[in-house]
Amino acid sequence: MNENNQSTVEEVLNYMGNTPLMKLQNALPIVQQMTMHDMEVYGCQQKIGFLENKIADAAPLKRGAKILYGVLAFFIGGSLFDTFIYNNLARIIPVLRNFFIYLPVSLITAVFIAYFFVKLVNNNRQKNRETYAVQIGKIQEVLDKEQAILRQIYSENYEVLSFIPSQYFYLEAIQFFIEVLQIGRADNMKEAFNLFENHLENRSRQQRDEQMLAGQAALYQQGEKTQRMAAYAASAAEEAAAAAYYNSNR
Repeated sequence: MNENNQSTVEEVLNYMGNTPLMKLQNALPIVQQMTMHDMEVYGCQQKIGFLENKIADAAPLKRGAKILYGVLAFFIGGSLFDTFIYNNLARIIPVLRNFFIYLPVSLITAVFIAYFFVKLVNNNRQKNRETYAVQIGKIQEVLDKEQAILRQIYSENYEVLSFIPSQYFYLEAIQFFIEVLQIGRADNMKEAFNLFENHLENRSRQQRDEQMLAGQAALYQQGEKTQRMAAYAASAAEEAAAAAYYNSNR
């Protein structure tokens, strides 16, 4: 008799442990843990994307940009050197006042200034790319580690997590399923899935309505502004016409 009672209790406990609600409650802390690591993964991916864009922005100057930078440096450098020649060197070396000597010296100097300026810009961009690449490498190490942890957690808890469909494998969905099963809105997982899909659709519709209302409010405000501006213009026109009529009859 005692053995039968013990067997019955074990069967009940096994049954309770296999109910959808108990499965979800067992899975919840694991999903919470995975969510924390998944947030780290997402953050790393965002940082890497940002730095990759920075690397693209710091690419070597293209031919058009080189010409533009060169022209600017040519005129700025030439102007500065011209001033330096007139104010300093020409006093020491009077021959530089000769146009046929001054002109090639000035042009050559401006060309060198333009060349070294473009080279300086490209070298600086190269250093920035190297710095960003090092940062990406460090973030990638963290990303790989977090992804490895996620795979390990899922592998170690596969039996607990495998019953959850992949499209619902995130914290909000799990918490929603637990809630509707606990309060009796759903009797099984299929009903819980349907309720969650309705919940998502209602939220999406609400967001669309809010965006539409915000757009209508903006249009209404713009319309009020337009009407006010039209009223100001009409009032000003009336005042101008009255002033013209008054001046013509003086």
